[in-house]
Amino acid sequence: MAHHTSVAAAILHLMFIPFRGFALRPEALEGRREHDSKVELVVNAWKEDLGFIDSMFTNRIPSNTTTVYCNGLDLKDRRCIRVANYGTENWVYLNHIVENYDQLAEITVFTIASITSSEWDWLKCRKLNYVLSKLDTADKQSSFPGFATMAHTAPGMFLPWDAKFDIKMFRHHVGGMPVKACRPSVAPLGNFYKSFLGQDVSWPKSTGIQFNGIFATRKEMIHQHPKSLYQSLRAELERCGEDVELVADHYMERLWKPMLDRDGVDDTSGENACPIVSEA
Repeated sequence: MAHHTSVAAAILHLMFIPFRGFALRPEALEGRREHDSKVELVVNAWKEDLGFIDSMFTNRIPSNTTTVYCNGLDLKDRRCIRVANYGTENWVYLNHIVENYDQLAEITVFTIASITSSEWDWLKCRKLNYVLSKLDTADKQSSFPGFATMAHTAPGMFLPWDAKFDIKMFRHHVGGMPVKACRPSVAPLGNFYKSFLGQDVSWPKSTGIQFNGIFATRKEMIHQHPKSLYQSLRAELERCGEDVELVADHYMERLWKPMLDRDGVDDTSGENACPIVSEA
């Protein structure tokens, strides 16, 4: 009997050893999903400084919880849920939606972890601050319309949809070496949209797109689409394997706003400053 108990304990221990390429499934997180928090912050991290989570979100947003998905083993943070490295943040967002489709928070804020980057005048920090400024009181959360993002470099800026968009090579940063990206199952962007969403491209023309993957959405907006759609998009980002540049990643970045935006109208009001800078 003791032998059986020790074996079971060993198996249970192995199930929770974090390693690259392993994504915890919802049954492993069941206890974590049973919360009364209204707003959940979903962060995709690699090895960035996560100090912004407390200062910008936890200590500011009423009724909150945070989930941190980490690619690789570089980041030693107790909050890390180790996941596979398929492209950029888009697979992580899709995976979170798929695995928690029926248990999503009322409002989810999705963000990358490089918020403390000073590039483009602290652009990513300003984008996250803009989104959180829509949710920093209980009244704002109750009246939150469904979707919020600072699409480009200032509130209300419109980034047009280009159905012909495609990309063959990609640079990680200015001056970096170009890297060939794995081709998607369908191209260009307009055909990719129609293949997965089965809709006319007049709607994305109305909503435009967003860059940088920082946005907030109500679960009702996510539930406009069946779970199978998110599963199909997740599978598309897994086609080429891990640690590979993906054309589909660039497509997916451009799909979030058309998929989740309620009316395509961008609010021109909202904070456009980085509180991390003011605290320094």
